[in-house]
Amino acid sequence: MFEFLKNKLPQAQPQRVLHVGKNFSVPMSLYAQTGERDAILASSGMGKSYLTGVIIEQTLENNGIVLIIDPEGEHFTLAERYPMMIVGGEHGNLPLDEDAVDLYIEAMLEHGISAVFDLSDHVDEDQQHLYGVIAEHLFNLEQKYRTKVRLVVEEAQIYAPQRNGLGGKRKKGRKDPVQASQKIAKRGRKRAIDSLWATQRPASLNKDILSQCNRFWFGGITSEQDYKAIKPFLTEAGITFAHVKALKPGEFYYFGKGETRLLKVRKRLCQHAGATPEAFTNFNATTNNSLDQALSVLAEAVSSRAAMKQEEMSESKKLARVIMELENENARLQEELEQEKTATKVIERLGSKPPASRTRRKTGFQRMDELDGIDVNHLGMDDPTIEGGSGLSPTKINLDTKAVSTLEPQSITRPRAASTGTRPRTRRLMNAVPDEEF
Repeated sequence: MFEFLKNKLPQAQPQRVLHVGKNFSVPMSLYAQTGERDAILASSGMGKSYLTGVIIEQTLENNGIVLIIDPEGEHFTLAERYPMMIVGGEHGNLPLDEDAVDLYIEAMLEHGISAVFDLSDHVDEDQQHLYGVIAEHLFNLEQKYRTKVRLVVEEAQIYAPQRNGLGGKRKKGRKDPVQASQKIAKRGRKRAIDSLWATQRPASLNKDILSQCNRFWFGGITSEQDYKAIKPFLTEAGITFAHVKALKPGEFYYFGKGETRLLKVRKRLCQHAGATPEAFTNFNATTNNSLDQALSVLAEAVSSRAAMKQEEMSESKKLARVIMELENENARLQEELEQEKTATKVIERLGSKPPASRTRRKTGFQRMDELDGIDVNHLGMDDPTIEGGSGLSPTKINLDTKAVSTLEPQSITRPRAASTGTRPRTRRLMNAVPDEEF
């Protein structure tokens, strides 16, 4: 009877914990409302990657899902114990194709499969872009699925640097890794995204990321510059520079929920490729039906998308060729139009101006010819008061142009006007008349 009742009553679920060190575990229920945002800070060789691997293993042991950004190709060994998609790298079971990243992440969320994105074949600048693509797709797809995922970012100073290593300049179409990281750190919780940021250069990690973390793992730090960069966080935990300098590889100070603990990291369940990469030449990955099914579907989807992309590229090339031909034709027409404009201006200018022969200046003899027969009454030549002009009866001037050169200048003077007091004006008829425009 009691056995029957026992079977009918709901059974208490085992508490999920992060079993990280000897006699040390972190109950995950403490962070159910706030989410888990970890920072692992330690100098090179002090066990940072090893501790990262332990936390990943514990997440997988609790049936969690992880998405790992692996710049060194060290985390493929997880696949020997857990069904994993290894995207890219020497041990990958899927190619690292930027255009297929959304398919990979959607398969993760639909089938509950974890993935390692191995970026080790790419230089830092390309890694930053690929990371930005991955983080952006994860963030966007989690708005739909809301499936609990832990994003693990190794060598986080590459993807969330304090200063942009590209000097603020980024090629067109390239993703900004800092912006992607800040979006995950600040807004990931509401989309069921936990995060872990591991670095051997704390001074180079973006402080906006650190300020969002609610769990810290401080390993051995030998650089005073790195210590100063995280001193506020160490001070809050009651840890001094002398404390972290004295730590041995594999020893860490844990600080979370106001508690500081010293721990020794437990042994990993999977082999640690970061220490002995030559030991994995005969590596064999584990699998299950879900992974096999997902890999099969993904392989077909990636192939189909690649074919579509190839077709689009072919169409794009055709379109580019047509555009080039149209541009060349447009340039030719523009040149012809400019030539026509120039010709029109020349024609208009020739039509509006007289020929050059008509603009010739007149000589003095030509002006004298015009004076021949002119009526001089308006000059006062018939006025008997003009000196030398008394009784002058002719009112026409008849000149012999041949004899002009022998004439002496003559003065024709008007008497001073008594009322104005002005000087009498004198006109001279010169033997040559100044040239004048038409």
